[in-house]
Amino acid sequence: MTTDDQTKATILLVDDEDVIRLMGQDILRVLGYETILAADGQEAVQLYQDNKNEVALVILDWHMPGISGMEILEKLWAVNPDVKTIISTGWGPPQEMEEIQKSGHVVGLLQKPYLVKDLQNEITKFLAQ
Repeated sequence: MTTDDQTKATILLVDDEDVIRLMGQDILRVLGYETILAADGQEAVQLYQDNKNEVALVILDWHMPGISGMEILEKLWAVNPDVKTIISTGWGPPQEMEEIQKSGHVVGLLQKPYLVKDLQNEITKFLAQ
């Protein structure tokens, strides 16, 4: 993916906190990305299924009510095993992170709170893969 393609990429941003979701959308727009927002895991999976050909990257809040981050990842992988995902968490790395990374799926970790430059660096790294 070229730099120009990266700045036109669509990112699915999944977070149950309205403020994080809306602020994230604003930041991603300023960085040049299109966004699709999901407030919970079920919505995220449905939106990904509906837009899998457009979504270049998923940024996934790991701790949300109703469905675990691992369950969401497994459902996303069922739709597309090659989905690129950045786990966003304020609780430290998930216990499953080592297992996830060994699975061969493209998954990164972004520790909350994060700086805009850290977000941009992670996105650029993953879209280049």
